[in-house]
Amino acid sequence: MLKLLQPGNASILRIVLLLLAAASAVLGLTDREYQGRVSGGCSQALSPFLKQATSSSPRAISFCNLQNADTAEIVVEPIAPGTTSITLEIAGYGDTAGISAVLAGPDEAQIPVPLPRAGDRWVRWTIQIPPALQGQQSRLIVRDQTQEGFGWIGVGLVSGYGGWLPVSIALLLTALLYPWLGNPKATQEPAAPTGWRKRTWLGIAIGAATLLALVLRRPSQWSNPYVWVEDGKDLLPQFLQYGWSTLLHPVAGYILIPNKLINAISVTLSFRWLPEISLALAAMMTVGVMVMLALAPTRLKAPWACALAVLAVPTDPEVFSTSAYALWWGGFLVLMPLFWDERRAPSLRWRMPMLLLGALSSPLIVMMTPLYGARALLLRRRTEWCMFGAACVLGAIQATLVVLNPVASQEHRSVPGIPALLERFLGHFLLWRPEMTQPALIAGMGLGLLIVILIGAWAQRREGWVLPGLIACFLLSVAAAAARVPVDPLDPFNGGPRYFFYPYIFLAWILIHLISESRALARAMITVLLLVPITQTVQYGTRTHATLDWRQQLQECTSGRSSTGPFVHWTGRLENLWNAPLTAEQCRQLVSNSLFDNTLDPQDLPPSDGASTYITEAPR
Repeated sequence: MLKLLQPGNASILRIVLLLLAAASAVLGLTDREYQGRVSGGCSQALSPFLKQATSSSPRAISFCNLQNADTAEIVVEPIAPGTTSITLEIAGYGDTAGISAVLAGPDEAQIPVPLPRAGDRWVRWTIQIPPALQGQQSRLIVRDQTQEGFGWIGVGLVSGYGGWLPVSIALLLTALLYPWLGNPKATQEPAAPTGWRKRTWLGIAIGAATLLALVLRRPSQWSNPYVWVEDGKDLLPQFLQYGWSTLLHPVAGYILIPNKLINAISVTLSFRWLPEISLALAAMMTVGVMVMLALAPTRLKAPWACALAVLAVPTDPEVFSTSAYALWWGGFLVLMPLFWDERRAPSLRWRMPMLLLGALSSPLIVMMTPLYGARALLLRRRTEWCMFGAACVLGAIQATLVVLNPVASQEHRSVPGIPALLERFLGHFLLWRPEMTQPALIAGMGLGLLIVILIGAWAQRREGWVLPGLIACFLLSVAAAAARVPVDPLDPFNGGPRYFFYPYIFLAWILIHLISESRALARAMITVLLLVPITQTVQYGTRTHATLDWRQQLQECTSGRSSTGPFVHWTGRLENLWNAPLTAEQCRQLVSNSLFDNTLDPQDLPPSDGASTYITEAPR
């Protein structure tokens, strides 16, 4: 059958892939581990003692608010009729008074189950199902009702079910389509420059698409602009203290020029209209970066498609349409010089300023500096060594600030397991649903996607260094996310979606590169992989937030009716609000120093002596 497809010198590799596909299918079809779900409790990342998961199986613990004296209920279900025993994982202190476990049938009859003392590690736990429950569907309920400060419990699944089948499919497809994963006619000649009219229209189209994506993905920020997170909590007090020199003061351990610049310009123009001005400036920056990405002379394949892939990234649009996350868009100014086509534009006139601004906009430069060194070694040009030297200096500055930052440097990070990384940073790129309870299946899909990418990269190994460079960018971005925060609670739509922004963009760029260098059926297969994530972007990739009136908040601050300063959005919900730590005098100062709309009316001032006062509470 292989000869009918296309004979070649890769027959041995294809046979090996087919054998691996068969073995993976057998493993998947013969998996007899317990197949259920875990609900209740919370992520094990909240325990400072328990290491991160080394597998992609679901786990939950009763350690939910950074104190052990919690009350929680963790449920494992369904246990199918005919089951005689199940093997789970358990952690914590099951012998603590107040912690118990029962097997419950559909008639609510409950049979106690003894709990072991596992401590701060996961151990296997086999439960024998009583004969009275073997003929009906049941569930395991683990309760933590202890009031002691040390007692807690955790339950997880052992199963790897469902993960091997997508791996088998990926191996089978790459084996059959391997001859078309490369393009024998591909050349390394630089792309011919297009005419200025075509480039102008392309820039206009990308700019319009960017603006449309910003509006569609965060409509509330356009209908009701507001101030978010560090923009209000940190940047406003720093601007009051340092003025324009605040541009060089780090936030959370980073120098963030775009965030600070947008905030400083907006406050200077009009503190009352800060949300609207910040939104306009952030949108202008985003449009400018995406147009540059589409038009800059880089070695990226189909750069216009790369720009559209950024706009359609399958994550929650946390970083869209807010100046608080401008650093994530500034990071592209680090990436474009890295993939610059020096044959079309050999000078440093454009890319050195890009690197300087990008490196002072985002800590991404820390992870990308080694790749600048690899580029210099490959190309061996003086200009490339200059770029590498600049990257080293700027990366060292950002890295030093991160290390000196007490919040970032003192938190302990354990190494996450490979299956957990495959699930979150590869599998969820293809499939995410809020009700998904089969992480092993998603991890298998992630491994399947990785197999397609690696086999495609091998088939195109003679096509230059861009594809390996993109794969390296993906790996480094995942490493950066895992080093910054625990992986366990991360989720592309509900838990730290910004940490998936770069990894998923690099995945899309890798697939675009593979498509451009593949032929026939292989190109169609990879195109499907690229387009599949759009469905979840359309379904879940929009964010709205609760309405707050910034000018009303300022009036309450300037008049002294608010003791904590204006409210600032954090999650977009009214129950999760931060405050800009500004006094009434500071609010009045910022309004008065604005270039326009700077008049303080009587209602903006403290009440006269003897007048009643009140303190504003968070809106409900």
